[in-house]
Amino acid sequence: MPSFSSDMWKSRWEDEYRRAVETNSQTRTVVPARKNDLRIWKGYLKTRDGRLHSLELKLEFPAQRDGRTMFYPLSPPLVEWQTPIHHPNIQPPRPAGEGVVCLAPLDPLHPERWNPKTHIVELLNWIEVLVNSPDPSDPINHPVCLLAAIAMIRDMAKGSPHEGLERQLAEAAALIRKYERIWNNLKSDAERRERDRAWYLVVEAGKRLSAKTPK
Repeated sequence: MPSFSSDMWKSRWEDEYRRAVETNSQTRTVVPARKNDLRIWKGYLKTRDGRLHSLELKLEFPAQRDGRTMFYPLSPPLVEWQTPIHHPNIQPPRPAGEGVVCLAPLDPLHPERWNPKTHIVELLNWIEVLVNSPDPSDPINHPVCLLAAIAMIRDMAKGSPHEGLERQLAEAAALIRKYERIWNNLKSDAERRERDRAWYLVVEAGKRLSAKTPK
């Protein structure tokens, strides 16, 4: 198996950084985390409500499972959200969460979804859209994300009848409250199944609402 180093990707990273800087705007900026080091970038996004958020993009990082060194563009950059947020598709930062941004090309469990031809500018575009256009029918299975999705679904359902929707959401909220302090430290399969039912109920409620909401 060939060995790789940052130097092999230096020209690609320099080109990606030039592209990113050229698209900097009033709502999005990227800078190196350390001077003259393109292995780690800092990104800043301003949402439509005027809040400023930050994230980190690592182009060289150790794989979670076996510790191998991963390099963009062979693998997607490791993206970590770093400011508090109440969003269905973005986990809060550490220690409340892991700052996961829910985009298909970034999913470590499905590496086949990543295309090495993808430019980081494209990822930044997708993240900016995601931040401003949450999808409550596809939330991350994390208590903060699920509660954000519930709030969004309830708000979207106001003024229109949706039989059984509130009952689903109320059950999900009760399960979240029951397990939120020990979400990732459950000892039995029964507890984990009950915790995951909260996610299932929220997803189903979001899908039901989407199906009945006029386009």
